[in-house]
Amino acid sequence: MKSERISLWLSLLANFGVLIGLALLVIELRHNTLATQAALYQESMSFARDHVELLIGDENRELAAIVFRGETDPDSLSPNELEKFLLFTAWRMNTWETTFLNYDQGLIEERVWKSIDAWYSALLQRGPGYQKWWETSRHGYDPPFQSHVDRAFEQSQ
Repeated sequence: MKSERISLWLSLLANFGVLIGLALLVIELRHNTLATQAALYQESMSFARDHVELLIGDENRELAAIVFRGETDPDSLSPNELEKFLLFTAWRMNTWETTFLNYDQGLIEERVWKSIDAWYSALLQRGPGYQKWWETSRHGYDPPFQSHVDRAFEQSQ
């Protein structure tokens, strides 16, 4: 009888230990998720900052002039300038796509996604250059992102 009682207590303690282990695992997973989300947000902001720094730095005045003219009057660009504008815009928009895909997979919180998405959606409204970029580059993006950008263009008109 005594050994049965000891066995019962040991079983209860073992089960309790398993529950505590599971609770700690859940906490650790939550912390890892938060750390991943923070790292992805920092990465997106770092890419966006890189784009801005290229446009505001004195050493890149030519690129800035091409991008700003390309946004509003892409037909005024030479073939070489147009290619620079399209490549810069593709690089810039890859950040949007990456953030979209991370959000779609649940790696970025909705509030973070909405603020980033709003910024890029507003960028599309700066001029016809972004429509030109999309016409030449749409095929290179993930289909769900293609649909998202199509909707963003429709809402901006």
